[in-house]
Amino acid sequence: MIGELSPYYKIKTGSILENKKKGAYCDLFSKKSFCIQIKDYSAFHCFGKGHIFILVGSSSAGKSTFIQKFIEKHRDTQVQGIDQQSFKMAIEFIKTHYPDEVSFLNEVLEIREDDLHLLHAALWESYFFKNEVLEDEKIRTRQILKKIADHLRKNLWGIPLKRECLLLEKVFLDSQKGKNTILDLLSVETIFHALIKNRFIAPITLTLVYCPFDRLIHRIKERNRKAIESGEYHEIRKGLFPLFQFAHHFEARKRKEDPVFDILSRKQVEKSFEELFDYIFQENLHKQEVQKEKENGRLALLKAFGFHDSSIENIELTPRYKRYDFIIDTSKTYPEF
Repeated sequence: MIGELSPYYKIKTGSILENKKKGAYCDLFSKKSFCIQIKDYSAFHCFGKGHIFILVGSSSAGKSTFIQKFIEKHRDTQVQGIDQQSFKMAIEFIKTHYPDEVSFLNEVLEIREDDLHLLHAALWESYFFKNEVLEDEKIRTRQILKKIADHLRKNLWGIPLKRECLLLEKVFLDSQKGKNTILDLLSVETIFHALIKNRFIAPITLTLVYCPFDRLIHRIKERNRKAIESGEYHEIRKGLFPLFQFAHHFEARKRKEDPVFDILSRKQVEKSFEELFDYIFQENLHKQEVQKEKENGRLALLKAFGFHDSSIENIELTPRYKRYDFIIDTSKTYPEF
């Protein structure tokens, strides 16, 4: 930059010609400076062309149903779901790290074409042995599945942020190629984390998919019942996870200008907690420890919703993030669901 400016300072002031030269040098500097800024900006940012439609909301809020309706009218848009992508990533993880073990499992277990039997067996302990499998082979199978499950939860399945970031990176690459994408995620924070990390800029529409609390609990129960009946165990939403997801997207209203979506009572939360609480991964705990864990979970859930002390009986729910492009109440959009 200094090299470009040095001739300017050598010009003597006074004459019209000299002033014109000074103006020319200033124009040259400003134009070149702007070009350099654009070049630097482009070098450190990735620009997407394809539109990205992102849906966030709790599990069973109706994101998948909305996506199905959306792509019926927008055939040029591809679908990337966090659930399906997670299953795919998890299966690839298992195959990559345990190729010999997978070959053995496929020899002794009833298999599926989509390889979901590997996830069902490892994470949900749901599997069926083929006929004439020896007892030693069954013991080895259980040992392998436990090893895979522990590794999977530690490195991929138990880290939602990591799974969502990997999915977003793929969507960003597709956007650069001009592909439109609609996808569902669990949290807003992941989006901004990925945008900053990848220095990515693209046309993005952010939508909150909402379902009233009581209706959501009903959907979760129905979803779990159907999943168990059909054997699609990866569709089960167990424990308190869906409730904490809901609390992650909503908070007690603090400002008058914030919209009120629902009024939630302490009794509603406690009742839902009792209905959905289970003892997953707690088989080895004594009854006293289970009760302690249950009480801790109840207090944590109440606090997550904003019931910080016993004097609070009701709260007005409002979205934590205030700048969604759209908010969809699926209990009204799809009342039959």
